[in-house]
Amino acid sequence: RRGFQVRRQLQAGLLKEAGQSQSGAQDLKSEVLSIPAEYSYVHGNLLFRLKRFEEALAEFEKAVVADPKHGRALNNIANIYYMTRQYERSLEYIERAESVGAKVNPDFKKAVLQALGK
Repeated sequence: RRGFQVRRQLQAGLLKEAGQSQSGAQDLKSEVLSIPAEYSYVHGNLLFRLKRFEEALAEFEKAVVADPKHGRALNNIANIYYMTRQYERSLEYIERAESVGAKVNPDFKKAVLQALGK
């Protein structure tokens, strides 16, 4: 079902860009479509692998907006902040991940705390 929703959203976006309307029972102009959290998470991972960290961060943040309990996205945000030496922000996202029950690598958390002098 999720794949169908994403496909429908992409089709609607393409039709909108082309200036066409979609026929059918549903009027997509009045419907607000959102991208599922998992899509943004996967997109973020692809951007991260391409070393496009700012764009990856934006995608992970979109995933968290769509699903505030998306622990893997929270962990990845913490990782990017650690890589950019923003240790306070990194710790903030580690704690957010833990608060939603996500597993956090204890060595990673220790490294962040050490970087902060804690």
